[in-house]
Amino acid sequence: MKRFLTIFLLLLCAAGLAAAEDVYVINADATSWIEGKDPSAYVPYRMIDGVETTAFQFSTKTTPLGKAYVYFYFSAPSRVDALWIKNGFWKITDGLDQYTRNSRVKSMTVAFQYDGSSSYADAQTVTLPDDSQRQDWTRISLGTHQNVVSVRFLIKSIYQGTKYKNDVCISEVRFIGSGSSAPSSASPLYGLAKQKLATRDGPGTTYNEKGTYNVAGQYIRVLSRAWDSRNRIWWVKCEIPYRNEIRVLWTGYKRFDSSTLPLESIPIEGQGSGSSGSGQSSGGGSSAGGPTAVPPITGSGWSDVFRRLVMNGLYRYAGPVYDTMDDVLFSLFDFDRDGTPELITSNGDHSMAGRINYVYVFRNGSAVYAGDVGFRDSILQFYPGSAYPGLFCRDGNMGVYTTEYYSLSGAGIRREAVAEYRHIPDNDPYGWLDEPIVSQLTSDTALFALVNSEAFSDILPMYTLAQINARGGWDQFVAEFSTVSAAGAVWQTQYRSLFTSGQYRNYLYNSNPEYHSLLMSAGPQNTSLAIHDLDRDGTPELLVRTDYGIEQIDVFTVSGGSVLWLGTMGGDNFFQDVFWLNTDADPGVITLKGGPAMTMDRYTVQNHALTHTPLGRTLVDSNGEETVGLQMYVSDSGLYQTLYNMLVLNQNDAARSITWLNGGALNTDAAWSAFWSTLQSRDTGGEALKY
Repeated sequence: MKRFLTIFLLLLCAAGLAAAEDVYVINADATSWIEGKDPSAYVPYRMIDGVETTAFQFSTKTTPLGKAYVYFYFSAPSRVDALWIKNGFWKITDGLDQYTRNSRVKSMTVAFQYDGSSSYADAQTVTLPDDSQRQDWTRISLGTHQNVVSVRFLIKSIYQGTKYKNDVCISEVRFIGSGSSAPSSASPLYGLAKQKLATRDGPGTTYNEKGTYNVAGQYIRVLSRAWDSRNRIWWVKCEIPYRNEIRVLWTGYKRFDSSTLPLESIPIEGQGSGSSGSGQSSGGGSSAGGPTAVPPITGSGWSDVFRRLVMNGLYRYAGPVYDTMDDVLFSLFDFDRDGTPELITSNGDHSMAGRINYVYVFRNGSAVYAGDVGFRDSILQFYPGSAYPGLFCRDGNMGVYTTEYYSLSGAGIRREAVAEYRHIPDNDPYGWLDEPIVSQLTSDTALFALVNSEAFSDILPMYTLAQINARGGWDQFVAEFSTVSAAGAVWQTQYRSLFTSGQYRNYLYNSNPEYHSLLMSAGPQNTSLAIHDLDRDGTPELLVRTDYGIEQIDVFTVSGGSVLWLGTMGGDNFFQDVFWLNTDADPGVITLKGGPAMTMDRYTVQNHALTHTPLGRTLVDSNGEETVGLQMYVSDSGLYQTLYNMLVLNQNDAARSITWLNGGALNTDAAWSAFWSTLQSRDTGGEALKY
């Protein structure tokens, strides 16, 4: 019996270990650190760079024990069960063991910051063993903590080194939690470009030059590395945003800040998951060279992601540089009226010419830095209800002022100079004109006329974090800005126009000639419409369903103010049901086609394309009447159980059917308003559309 119990406990432990996952730590920070010949050699990031021979180091002469704090920030709320740590400096230099020569942490207090809170709680003191063998991680159980967004260490005592008695080192830190947002082997790597990127189409000077890109100061996604034996340097393959595309090119590793992208963390071309194209794109572009790809700050919807960016201070690690943390200003503004606002932050610079406003867009569940708006110490304005939904800024110096207009183009900010106002004559720099000389700088006459008209403009309010808290917190902040520049979502206007004009038929296609001819003659009464957010990006997709014995559903979205056709579901049978699961972890919809045995398929939207995954089929009894089981084509025990409960046991709590409305009934403003409201009135079960 004792032997059986031991085996049972071992199996139980093994099962627990199998379920454990790394929490995705997006950045590390500390009260202070040592700056050597290489200023980045001992920064806090070294604890999470995946390289055990690098280390974070601080000096007790600069920061006394009991006042030395270390911080770890997560990309999303996560469960934390354990701390894994490689204490000390795990490096041997010239035969000398730096682990014993430097000091190590002995005891420290670990505290947790939870989602929605600005303070740390549930502090506990842990004592680390002084493992001189350094053969594996030291594993510390912390108990179960849910929805953690940051962990803080307060270092209280140390094991002194034989040589550097005041230098305290930590080589690596991991946090373990079941079901955490852990990076997979294909998790993206980003490096900070410290200069312009000169590129080639291969890893070496023998390959063709492909231009130089001005992306200095931006985080660029890196896919792989390759050794150039001819020039004896490392090259890296990376994704460079340029206008409305992502270009995959090679550049020298030396052009990146190594503290943000350790060489050892980059897979070698042909040996790692990053060796081929990523398949992901930041999209968009801007006049400044396109949006910046940033380490992913993720969540279920735009409000959750932006809240963590602001309330948990993650904006500091999301691309641009901030001058201070105390005087950063925040605002929300829907540049393209698509129903999903953009986040605007200032850089906190107090100088008249130094303040810049940064814009983040919500794309594919993440916050992406899109570009800048405004210049100098200027205010941002907008014209409610005008044909120009973006922001305006007017500022200048020494009697010459300029008005600029900022709009959203894909995932980038488009900057357009509109007008110049000169208050001083050319021949007298100290004179002042009664009326300024106005020059048109844009080719858009209507835009120029707007900024020089008497049209009413509003000032965009911006608040510090302290003011957000004083005004009622994040939810009140969102509620206030939901009314700013409200003029109806672009997707509503575009979808209605697409359908009522009949232009949707231009996208319909079926390989069966007879059925295709029927599609081309389809009227509103032969169609059904639905709205569903297939990718949880805050903008719902329009589903147009046509039925002539066999059925198909064409999927449309709105991006950058334009309608895009994404693809077709079905077209080879008829739909028994189209439904979605009540979970953010499984976006998109699932279809049941045919019968009596039905095929099961999943459709999702990724990077503006409809993706199709066959899931399996149902099994029926000998009479072909009752569903008695499932044959799955994918290995997903959770999905299998959900579908089994629904289709075999008739337990439908985990799924919701798509709500369809006949197109012939959409012939009045009231009917369309009721159609849009179905998105808010039904049980959305955690979709991103929470206006």
